Amino acid sequence: MRYYEVSVRTWVSADFKSLTQNGQLLWLFFLCGPIKTPLPGFYSVGSGACLDHLRWPVDKFINAMQELKDRNMLIFDEDYNVVYLPKWAKYNRPPSNPNVLKSWLSLLENIPDCEIKKIYIDDLTAVVRELDDKIQGVLDGWIRLYGIATGPVGDIKIDYSDGI
Repeated sequence: MRYYEVSVRTWVSADFKSLTQNGQLLWLFFLCGPIKTPLPGFYSVGSGACLDHLRWPVDKFINAMQELKDRNMLIFDEDYNVVYLPKWAKYNRPPSNPNVLKSWLSLLENIPDCEIKKIYIDDLTAVVRELDDKIQGVLDGWIRLYGIATGPVGDIKIDYSDGI
């Protein structure tokens, strides 16, 4: 059986307390429901799958999603079916060792490439930079391997004068 921890902080959070019961249930669904993977706060899931699990009418789901969006608790990319909980680090433990981070990064490869994924990688990088050197080394190696740019990216200039 798989289980997930829910931080006590959830119950005392001003954001959570300000939600309706539907908003609270949807937040808990994303934190520890059946769509959850070990990758914290980031899911490749569409509205249809959520509705199937919750057995809610569409308008109830849309209203609860909007509550979470209004409080910057959720970002949803309908084109790529990606859900991101930008406050995930507040409610989840950071990776406890290099192997945990390796697992997270392998799961991240299953998330479609989109703008939200870039934001998640930046946020994950900020969390990892606060951890020990071994864990940071795993992230640095992954970034080098995949050529991921973290942080703000300006205009890229490519010199084509030598041909390709």
